[in-house]
Amino acid sequence: MNTRVCLVALPASAALILALGAAQGPPEADLAAISDATAVLALRALQGTVRLSQDPGLQSTVFGSGFVVDATRGYIVTNEHVVRSVDANITVTLYDGRHVQADVVGTDPGTDIAVLRILPGFARQQLAWGDSDALRPGHMVLAVGSPLDLTGSTSLGIVGGLGREIADPGEPLVVQDFLQLDAFIDHGSSGGPLVDMRGQVMGVNTAIRGNNWQGIGYAVPAAIARRVVADLIAYGEVRRAYLGVSETEDVTARYAELAGLERPFGARVKEVADGSPAQTAGLRRGDVILTVNGKEVLGRANLIARVNALAPEDKVRLGVWRDGKLVTLEAVLTTRNPR
Repeated sequence: MNTRVCLVALPASAALILALGAAQGPPEADLAAISDATAVLALRALQGTVRLSQDPGLQSTVFGSGFVVDATRGYIVTNEHVVRSVDANITVTLYDGRHVQADVVGTDPGTDIAVLRILPGFARQQLAWGDSDALRPGHMVLAVGSPLDLTGSTSLGIVGGLGREIADPGEPLVVQDFLQLDAFIDHGSSGGPLVDMRGQVMGVNTAIRGNNWQGIGYAVPAAIARRVVADLIAYGEVRRAYLGVSETEDVTARYAELAGLERPFGARVKEVADGSPAQTAGLRRGDVILTVNGKEVLGRANLIARVNALAPEDKVRLGVWRDGKLVTLEAVLTTRNPR
């Protein structure tokens, strides 16, 4: 899997959009103020972002990025494919240039997330998680990391899409629900933060298609990454929630029309596992799951991600389209193999 992500420069198209918006907007619109505010935002994100390498003295050994989520306890988030092994020898370089060795707390190939730990209190800045479910295509985001060994790079872009599937056959990823972004990313950016205009982490920069950036990058949404990180810190592994909808499919435009849905979204149930929480809740073959705890389900992959963002024993409320009507079902999730 070609997994590397970060950002470097403001695309000309984005600058043009800002300029046009200012020209057509209210008289008080100030491009210089927008530029200054973006620079302040970038600095805050950079101060919580780290470089991961094998030798602090050689930039050529940089192999990824990460970001601090708990400076007091020393926890850092990055990608699993950056760490690879719990025995990895990793040097963390902070924004101010200080170096420190890190221990691997845990890794999760299923979501490509890993957690490192450095000396408690050594980091002076941290980044806060945001609500990635609030993102929509067109929202502005900033990606931070060390692409092509360019330490401390930032790039402004927009969210290009939600719920993207990117893994090649044979990849271990079990959650396929990536944010698509147009900021420049490349080798060395993997594990860096994707932040919104409030400076909150919306995702973990993870992948590009092919061997070189082609205008599209991908990030693990914060809604998924946040719970995975919490489990890795608390248990050293991820406890996968189990609903028991063993087979689903995306809703096509034709089926949405036939079923009376206003547009094609949701996941159509093809099979429910015997004795599963889904069966106990009354879910049936042919039902279309539209929402999970009030959050819209974009499709099959997004349903899996929604469930994986929850923990075993959580109660879940399902908005289901059945026979032309919206039905609400409640299930209590159980657990399954962490991989």
